[in-house]
Amino acid sequence: HLSDNTIKDVSDSSSAKIAIHFHIFYIDLIDEIYEYLANIKNHFTLIITVVNEKDYQVLSNFFKLHQHSYDLKIIIVQNRGRDIYPFYLALHNSYKDYDIIAHFHTKRSFHTDYGEKWRKYLFNNLIGKKCLFDNIINYFCRNQNVGFVTTPIVPINAIISSYYDFIENIDENKSNIINTLNVFGVPSDLVNSNKFGLDFPCGNMFIARSEAIKQFFSVNLTENDFPEEQGQLSGTLQHYVELIWNYVVKYNNYLYKEIIRK
Repeated sequence: HLSDNTIKDVSDSSSAKIAIHFHIFYIDLIDEIYEYLANIKNHFTLIITVVNEKDYQVLSNFFKLHQHSYDLKIIIVQNRGRDIYPFYLALHNSYKDYDIIAHFHTKRSFHTDYGEKWRKYLFNNLIGKKCLFDNIINYFCRNQNVGFVTTPIVPINAIISSYYDFIENIDENKSNIINTLNVFGVPSDLVNSNKFGLDFPCGNMFIARSEAIKQFFSVNLTENDFPEEQGQLSGTLQHYVELIWNYVVKYNNYLYKEIIRK
């Protein structure tokens, strides 16, 4: 595990090309997101996906009124695949243009009583204070074998609950991981009784080297690969993608790392 205060030398002139994807389903969180983005010093391209024209107009007007230095793209997508299919659509044709890609979304998990805590835990450990995100980018630049940085599955009940749900259904999830890796053309050799691990970005927010997750963007997915939104809690492609990142990263010969702020 990394600690943010062990990564100190922030570069003012990072040459890394960075894209941050934010799937904003809950438009009322834009003020919160804007404040988190203000913590980032490095230049980046912000790609926002929304699910309707009304939200597109709200965000367009918001960013006209609020100062920002990052490049901005806002894209309307169908409400399919939660944050996963929008992430794919946002970068499917352009992921090769970026060295580092970050993925965030407006997680609320209304089926729980800890959705707000869960989202803020994820935000706080990746973009939650000045230069934290920039330090992580510098860590990528100094460690070319690192491909993925996310948060550990601790310490709030939201994370622990979902983690235990995973463990209770471990045989089923192992099968689903294998099937999902096959969708993206990644061999499932790492998924066996000896090497099978439980590391995954619980909540699906992370920062990754584009080369380390390239298979996700290079396949051809359509809206029909994802079910119509009915509040599903499991059993869909978007749920299983969350479980495969570690294996995709390792298949590409990169390291999967976790960071938590002290």
